[in-house]
Amino acid sequence: MNEKLFCLEAIQCNIRRYGWQAWGTRMMAFAVAGACLLALALTGSKPGLLQNVLPVVMLFLLWLLDGHYKQMQKRYIELFAQAQKQENKTDLVIHVPDKLNVTAMWRPVVALPYLIMIGIFAVVALR
Repeated sequence: MNEKLFCLEAIQCNIRRYGWQAWGTRMMAFAVAGACLLALALTGSKPGLLQNVLPVVMLFLLWLLDGHYKQMQKRYIELFAQAQKQENKTDLVIHVPDKLNVTAMWRPVVALPYLIMIGIFAVVALR
């Protein structure tokens, strides 16, 4: 029984860890977007191609990372539910795909902040 409780606690720790990592990634994206917009405002000149593209690429990469963390958190939540139902088995395996999981990016909680920030840079680029 102690093994099962240990496994459940470890799964809960992973769920919290992935949640915090996703939150940290989102805050980093806001910081990157804010710093880039502040730099554009302080320079006062028309932004060049590098100044327009670099923040969008950085935000896109952070969006991928945030989607991965949210997908892994979801998988560990499902694993936790499965582990609670098991009687004495403690062999719990979570399958992590070898390829990049882009479907997790389109969850509304993940996609909305990044789409807004990328949209802001698109508006800045068009002015």
